[in-house]
Amino acid sequence: MTVVREESYDRWETQATRCGRHLPESNAEVKLNLLHQELTVVLNSYLLAGIPIGFLVVAGWMSPLYRQPWSRLARWWSWMALVFAASAIVVVGIFG
Repeated sequence: MTVVREESYDRWETQATRCGRHLPESNAEVKLNLLHQELTVVLNSYLLAGIPIGFLVVAGWMSPLYRQPWSRLARWWSWMALVFAASAIVVVGIFG
């Protein structure tokens, strides 16, 4: 049978506290976490918006009927990314 001294238990508890297990998050960590989530939503929105715009680019290369100027495609890409980001915010607001 192993006997655990109170001193070793206290040492383990302070090591766990130093590792952040029992400490509440500081204000800086909360802000950094929020910034990370916001950047993730924005970057994923731009990536998702690039899929249909990529289809339009490929279709424009194949047929002059679908060819669009790059400025218009960039504008559509930005608007689609905005729609995706807004819909992600709404979904998180509704479903948590």
